[in-house]
Amino acid sequence: MSNLKKIEDLVSRKITLLGAGPMSRFSVDAIIELSNFYNLPIAMIPSRRQIECRELGGGYVNNWSTEEFAQYVKLNDKGGNVLLSRDHCGPWQLEQLNSNGLPNTLEEEMKLVKISIEADIKSGFDLIHIDPSLGFKHGLNKNEVREIVYELINFCETIKTSDILYEIGTEEQVYSSSEDVESELKVILSDLENKALPIPIFYVHQTGTKVVERRNVGNFDNPLDSKGYLPASFNLPRVTELCELNRVWLKEHNADYMSDEALKWHPRFGIHAANVAPEFGYIETQTIINLAKLTLSDDLVEIMVSKVNSLGKWKKWMLENSESNQFEKMLIAGHYHFSENWHLEWRAELRERLKKINVDLDKHVYYEVKKSINRYLECFGYAS
Repeated sequence: MSNLKKIEDLVSRKITLLGAGPMSRFSVDAIIELSNFYNLPIAMIPSRRQIECRELGGGYVNNWSTEEFAQYVKLNDKGGNVLLSRDHCGPWQLEQLNSNGLPNTLEEEMKLVKISIEADIKSGFDLIHIDPSLGFKHGLNKNEVREIVYELINFCETIKTSDILYEIGTEEQVYSSSEDVESELKVILSDLENKALPIPIFYVHQTGTKVVERRNVGNFDNPLDSKGYLPASFNLPRVTELCELNRVWLKEHNADYMSDEALKWHPRFGIHAANVAPEFGYIETQTIINLAKLTLSDDLVEIMVSKVNSLGKWKKWMLENSESNQFEKMLIAGHYHFSENWHLEWRAELRERLKKINVDLDKHVYYEVKKSINRYLECFGYAS
């Protein structure tokens, strides 16, 4: 069965496709195991920071390059249920500076993106999320942002050796109405048709989800948001209808940290797919810290807190005027450092201490990560 047919089957059964972030080797293994347990597709959604091609230096997850990561997944995914899905593929996603210490130009960024995409396609990725939305922060207008979509899809089509599915999103992470969706979709789909380019299967729309710190501060899970608007979920039936009328499916990002009740509404609202990633990294970090406390290893906890805070990866996730302390910041950003030498040594020491009380660190971590991922699968309808 083709990947498109697999997703069509989920949609027809009112199951929301989970896009799960590969935050560590444990989450990668759990995604593979669960997709084969349910015999249903799960999209594995590495960002370019997490997994990048060998030519561009690789990523922070298990120090894997795109080529190594894809080979690992394909070797272990015996049922062929995992969809290798590049997340947020577009200019400025790596936040790199050029030789002058300034952000790259659009031309420089597009060259890098194409190197990354080519490695994805040669490595057998199934779906590419074309995301030009950071262009707005770099002074581009809507037409210029759309042109990035067309150029990158055309590039993929030029070099592909098998079928590639596409996901697009041209919005910043702000609320937009069904009228906005309809207007933007019509322009993009019309342009793609005129250029004889394929229609994407997913359209990313902001549904009222936004992840900061260790919570979802969007209004999907709340009766009213802080500005007094009705939650975006009230707009969803019309948005999903518009997507389906235009032959695309609705994709939600940032579904982390929501209640079971809110997650169970996803299939009912007809949200066709939803991405989750930071929560799985937090779960692993919280688990290893709990295990360190179990062995009274305050010294290890202190090292983790100090090191993660000094490296600053937590900054992008913080609320303005955040009251989070250093311990909480460590929980938010610990996963960025799982593959760094200092943390590998830290975890090896914890593993030895746990052996003395007959606790298997790796088995315990894997169980907790798998349980966290499975919560989404059950709420999204995989177990039905």
